[in-house]
Amino acid sequence: MTRRSAALVKVGAATAAFLLGVGAASAPAATIVDHRHTRLMDIPTTWIQQAKQTLHIAYGHTSHGSQLVTGMEAVFEQYGSLYAFAPYGTGGALDLRDTPFSGASDLGNPNFTAWATATRNYLNAHPEINVIIWSWCGQVDTSEANINLYLSLMNQLEADYPNVRFVYMTGHLNGTGTTGNVNVRNNQIRSYATANNKTLFDFADIESYDPDRAVNYMALQGDDNCDYYQGGWKNWATLWTAAHPGDELTLTSNRICSGCCAHSQALNCVQKAGAAWWLWARLAGWTGTDGPAVSVSDATVTEGQSGSTSATFTVSLTPAPTTTATVAYTTANGTAGSGSDYTATSGTLTFDPGTTQLGVAVPVLGDTIAEPDETFRFVLTGATNATLADAEGLGLIVNDDAAVGTGYHPLPPCRVIDTRTAAGGPALAGGASRNLAVGGTCGVPPSARAVSLNLTVTQPTAAGHLRVFPSGEALPLTSAINFSAQQTRANNGLVRVGTGAVLTVYAGLPTGNTVHLIIDVNGFYD
Repeated sequence: MTRRSAALVKVGAATAAFLLGVGAASAPAATIVDHRHTRLMDIPTTWIQQAKQTLHIAYGHTSHGSQLVTGMEAVFEQYGSLYAFAPYGTGGALDLRDTPFSGASDLGNPNFTAWATATRNYLNAHPEINVIIWSWCGQVDTSEANINLYLSLMNQLEADYPNVRFVYMTGHLNGTGTTGNVNVRNNQIRSYATANNKTLFDFADIESYDPDRAVNYMALQGDDNCDYYQGGWKNWATLWTAAHPGDELTLTSNRICSGCCAHSQALNCVQKAGAAWWLWARLAGWTGTDGPAVSVSDATVTEGQSGSTSATFTVSLTPAPTTTATVAYTTANGTAGSGSDYTATSGTLTFDPGTTQLGVAVPVLGDTIAEPDETFRFVLTGATNATLADAEGLGLIVNDDAAVGTGYHPLPPCRVIDTRTAAGGPALAGGASRNLAVGGTCGVPPSARAVSLNLTVTQPTAAGHLRVFPSGEALPLTSAINFSAQQTRANNGLVRVGTGAVLTVYAGLPTGNTVHLIIDVNGFYD
């Protein structure tokens, strides 16, 4: 099919929307659309049709916000007229009016208030509009006061136009991670929307996850292009589509020409399109829970000292399905690592009619290392003929090695490294990892399996964190210590080491920044 004009593809990224028959002030609970709501096939077609029949949407944006419309165009090309959209709903399409406003381009351009005036002018001239959506294009990286101004203007619009439902929106990622100002400001918007029963399209959260929903790439310095850092710079979108060439999301992504998803990758645009259609269906009255609700239990298992034992997760459907339902699952690291603490497991469960429970056994690997209890996640994705209700289970591995072998060997406090010195320097560079050989120093033998240490950071040039883990293992998702710019902080704990008693330290700071590290050991486990 012929791609629509560039003018139609260019879309905004903040939203206001109308829930039929219900004014904004009477919305019963917050409606949050995020990375859990990107699979188009999870949305019943009856609610797609209801949205087309009842919604009239005006959407203001600049380049980043165009990702929604670019993705929606690809969906239309892939699946046909069910997902058609056009200004004024021509030919039975969804009535989506692209950038119809005058006097403002997005939520921060030309300033932080013009969009509200433009919204009022358009609503006054077009009273049939019952959905308004605006986007950010970088300006969410601002002050707390400016975000409060945005929230206040949205709230006043809701009061003045009670038959219009205004959808709040977060701003795109910029690679500054969990402690960066963008995430802080996005959390400010999320907290307000949740506490005040608003409708939120979580733009940033959607581009923080690939379709497996197992890794939060925002925490790995993820940015709007889907780049992230984990032992080197990678791109989650290109990696995922290459690994899933026959998936519906990859096939739809292939409809988007190279470079046509503004600032990003095609898969990101397609996921945002799925989330947009999820939003339209919710605004048309869908509860988001059609079909049996699928959920997963937590699982607890004692580690053991050799071999493996199973952590069994129970996946349940309520009520019993009347048609065959399926749900995919995968494991994801927490403080426990796949390969060393448990065996990564993934697959698809099939529930025949009448079946309400199925179990999945995840092998947990025994060892003789005295260590804290550890956790991993069991994540459900991509349900068909069912709706994800509780999509994540927690696996708890209980340590039982406190008195194994010769156990713990205390040592006098001894400095392993100080990057402020010529011998230990230079400082750790943001986004980089450094291997540190603890074995053979300070009385720690190369055969040690874990060390007790004190970790101190000083003179960081930006806010960030450090992750400390056994050399040779994947970068964990949890940090050992967090810090602000120019802050000196310390933490202590027990850290597993790799072969030869080597550990790896990753500096989670923006590229171009540094932090000094001091490590003192005071004991080890063999």
